[in-house]
Amino acid sequence: MPNEPNLTTLYSAVFRRVWDATPETCFEGIFQLRPAHFFKLRRDSWRLDIRKYWSLPERAAAVFEMSRIDNVVEELRELLASSVKLRLRSDRSVGLLLSGGMDSSSIAGMIARNTASNGISQDNFSGFYSMALQGDTFDESCYAESVSKHLDIELRKMEVGDLPLTDLIPSSIWHNDEPLDSLNRCVHWHMMKTLASQGVIVILNGQGGGG
Repeated sequence: MPNEPNLTTLYSAVFRRVWDATPETCFEGIFQLRPAHFFKLRRDSWRLDIRKYWSLPERAAAVFEMSRIDNVVEELRELLASSVKLRLRSDRSVGLLLSGGMDSSSIAGMIARNTASNGISQDNFSGFYSMALQGDTFDESCYAESVSKHLDIELRKMEVGDLPLTDLIPSSIWHNDEPLDSLNRCVHWHMMKTLASQGVIVILNGQGGGG
């Protein structure tokens, strides 16, 4: 494919902070698969068959019965527990990136629940990991410590001085094929690289791609 920039999308990404609003990418003539879609590539004709496989029911919010909220909460809890339990199956030790926020803390709680009641050995879980960045504004390790103490699972803090952003930013942009919406991607990449160098190669996280 020609390596030509899609200036409209690049402009939107950099100045308007709009991502994934259309199938367009930052490259002219290259498109992304939309959320909740899949495709089949037919070898006989090299034709893409793109289909939508999931969507929220129409007017779901309007017809939702508040009397069912307890059932929904319990279903979500069980689905999350099952998902985490599945991802703890590994022949290598598993860790968790813990920030102390709602997403990673929910996974942490399910890890504690699984290891305590479902026969999963603590030996298969290496602990929680958090990066201590310089400056109170960016350092979330205190929240991670609170969750770790509450669940009685070890927290291992990675102390970081000055991040090598002159290397991380160009590499992150190259691998993401688009401008960065924040430096979080650089920070996470640095964390993963640090953990991999320590032999921790299976990591769960609360980023939505998690695990």
